[in-house]
Amino acid sequence: MKPVLTVAPVRSRIDSPIHITAAGLVPGERVTIRTKVMDGALREWESLAVVDADDAGAVDLSRMAPLEGSTYRGVDGEGPLWSMQGPDQSKFFTRNLPIELEYRSELCRGDRVIASTRFRRHFGDGVTWGQVHEPPVIGTFAHPTDGLPHPGVLVLHGSDSVDLASAATLLASEGYSVLALRWFGVEDRPAHMVNVELNDIDCAVTRMINNEFVVGDKIAVIGLSRGAELALEVAAHNANVGLTIALSPSSIRQAGMGENYSFKDPAWVRNGEPLEWVRAGNGFGMLLLFLSSVIRRKPMRQTRGFLGALNKNVEAVERSTIQVENCKGPMTLIVGDDDGLWPSQEYADRIAGRLKELDWPGTVRVECVPGAGHFVGFPYALPTLPPMRILKPASALAFDFGGSVAANADAARKVWRIVQEELSQWSGIVSRR
Repeated sequence: MKPVLTVAPVRSRIDSPIHITAAGLVPGERVTIRTKVMDGALREWESLAVVDADDAGAVDLSRMAPLEGSTYRGVDGEGPLWSMQGPDQSKFFTRNLPIELEYRSELCRGDRVIASTRFRRHFGDGVTWGQVHEPPVIGTFAHPTDGLPHPGVLVLHGSDSVDLASAATLLASEGYSVLALRWFGVEDRPAHMVNVELNDIDCAVTRMINNEFVVGDKIAVIGLSRGAELALEVAAHNANVGLTIALSPSSIRQAGMGENYSFKDPAWVRNGEPLEWVRAGNGFGMLLLFLSSVIRRKPMRQTRGFLGALNKNVEAVERSTIQVENCKGPMTLIVGDDDGLWPSQEYADRIAGRLKELDWPGTVRVECVPGAGHFVGFPYALPTLPPMRILKPASALAFDFGGSVAANADAARKVWRIVQEELSQWSGIVSRR
């Protein structure tokens, strides 16, 4: 029998399981299944699964643990997807993704390819999406194709100003009308994350509520990192924000990030007036962390620098604390306990503690995912896609965002389920009104 490699289904959504099998092999022979895909920057990523065929000359990655030389360990049918490695560490896989990815899997006997197949993974069917450019509202709007209004969700990127169109379409395929907002770093918006006018974000909320494809007078807001900070700040001052899902959030307003990574200006202004912030993004402490990482030739973790600023600048922290007690809807905080960028677990504890101390009448859910880093989940970390952990933008500069590849991949799956649960519960209430 000629060797055959099969991936089923041949087309599926990115959070769906797949079944990679091979047949027609010599019983007990060692083979490698190599899986490849191009990311949004047209760079090739690949994974390896080294396995021994069973007594029938077959391989089934959903029940077989790969051997030494593989890119993942343990029995995991989606391991060949999330364990992919890129050509370098200068960019993350999930930046500016296309709406559909085409993969190629090869069955190798030694260095020779003896069988191959292709399969596709998409970010949601039954969705209409397109670019919006109506300043100050710029981004991607996606909604189901049924022509009906659905609960609205605003998705906020972080300090990288990444296009989260794929996240928007994935949510839309779940039955939501979604705007992935580009709030800086694009044409007709601030070039850098400095002096961002919060009234412009409120404008995006208002336009969503008035959109024919959005039901109700409240929307949900989801953000990660600086996007989570922004989500909490907007929710604290906008009664039209219902559910807030903040991943790896900050409890305080951090410094803006200007040209050449300068941190001397505020990130947020309201009515043209700058809001108080804590200067934790630079300074002597951060310089020491950078020099230490260069000397040790290890990626830089910045958490200690942010913790130092949090504990030393008590008065500034109090003035810069986000007034989350003003939020009108439920709140979900999700963090990883190995965040390498900033102390998101400490921030989440402070948010929850403030709400309890001030007898906030709403509901808050705090989820801490063991082993996960800063990119703990949706809308950045998506199920079965390569996790974000180490970023090396320059030869002498690298950042460690925390977590291991396996832990972050597991967190992406867990957090996606949490996001689905929270949105489902909230949207059920919105739809009944």
